[in-house]
Amino acid sequence: MNNETTFLLEQEDALLGILLTTPEQPSVRDEVSAIVVDDDFSPRGRVIWRAIKAHNGKPVDYLTVADFLLGWGDEYLERAGGEEFLSKLSRDGAQSWYGMAPQYARAISDCGKERRNRELAERAASLILSGNSGEARDLLGDTSPNLDCHGTSWAEMSKVIGPIEWEWEPWLPKGLLVELVGESGTGKSILALHIAGCFLRGDPWPDGTPFTGKTGKVLWCEAESAQAINLERATEWGLPLENIIAPLDDPLTDVRVDDKEHMAAITRWARDPEVKLVILDSLSGLHGGDENAVKMMETVKALASLARDTGKPFMLLHHLRKRGILDVGGKGISLDRVRGSTAIVQTARVVWALDVPDTNAAEVKRLSVIKNNLARFPEPIGVTCDDDGVEFVPAPQEERKETLETKAVDLLYALLSKGAMTVPDLKDNFEGAGISWRTATRAGHKINVTMFKRKGDGLWVWSLPVMGEK
Repeated sequence: MNNETTFLLEQEDALLGILLTTPEQPSVRDEVSAIVVDDDFSPRGRVIWRAIKAHNGKPVDYLTVADFLLGWGDEYLERAGGEEFLSKLSRDGAQSWYGMAPQYARAISDCGKERRNRELAERAASLILSGNSGEARDLLGDTSPNLDCHGTSWAEMSKVIGPIEWEWEPWLPKGLLVELVGESGTGKSILALHIAGCFLRGDPWPDGTPFTGKTGKVLWCEAESAQAINLERATEWGLPLENIIAPLDDPLTDVRVDDKEHMAAITRWARDPEVKLVILDSLSGLHGGDENAVKMMETVKALASLARDTGKPFMLLHHLRKRGILDVGGKGISLDRVRGSTAIVQTARVVWALDVPDTNAAEVKRLSVIKNNLARFPEPIGVTCDDDGVEFVPAPQEERKETLETKAVDLLYALLSKGAMTVPDLKDNFEGAGISWRTATRAGHKINVTMFKRKGDGLWVWSLPVMGEK
């Protein structure tokens, strides 16, 4: 199975699963019907799609479709994958947001058009090679209205898209998804609350630039049960609490974007003209799926699409994976450190990182842009974050002072890069270098070495972790 076929089946399964679990949304089916044709689907998906359409807008579920296909004949239910497969589609669809259905339909339609155009070109080429150029011209001429090759000029595109607009240039664009990433405890929520203050009462931006936009409300989607903590901070800072909105009727319920009712509430509030900023804290709590799964693209794209449709900045907070052996010393933060699937950062146009470049002055963090598809990278900003508020200072420099611990890290990495070693051998090497075993142990924890007891002699062995290990 090639990549194109795999992609098509994934989009089909996602779309059909949604259609089997949203009987209260006949308009979704109507919207999908306006995008796809039967031939866009694979043979399996085509059978299911035709059975859904045959109900003429009436509610359906996987049992309804299975019974309907049996009415056509046993072979049709088999072509659809059987009742068990339809049940799986339904279970998966229940975890999806129905607002993604048009996007899946467009992807399926594009695949179908591309496949038909390719098949058409192959038939025409075969005719030409066999000396039947006239038949090839007739073939292309008869079907050219279906080639869908008009295209769009960039001049036409500019009328639809328009120029990029900024709330805070070049950090926070309007109508786009921005991600703020950092290790746990670095102060991401505190910094996000400070950014909220800019929209709530016109506080200046972190680099001192005056806030020139319109103040209003901020939609705060809490997903990590930190309502009480953030409420206390906002109260201490004197922020207008009446303008910080939780999207759900129960303010103590954590928000989930894979919950249809929650996503509908977020959508409703994001479209409110008084809401100027949407903050989602954080991605790990906003969904029930695996962060490493490709399906994570669905969650992030849904948020990016909503940002685009409302024209408002969406700030999504997310965590970094644990520091590894290649993250020791002044290397800063890269996109590779973002936890989970690469799909998480693909959709965001700007990614901020909050890190500690100098552990000897850990109270001063560095706010920097590590991805920007829209403009130049700005200079980093120094940040001190605590419950009393946020203060901005010159960005800290990455200094790697030579200490016994850094020396121990270098030695340990040099030894283990040649292969695993027993603890007695390691102790001999560290003793010879004048480094205590206690310092060596701290170095081992710093670079996340793997420790295990060897069979046979029972000696403890250390080795470097597998690359990419969390």
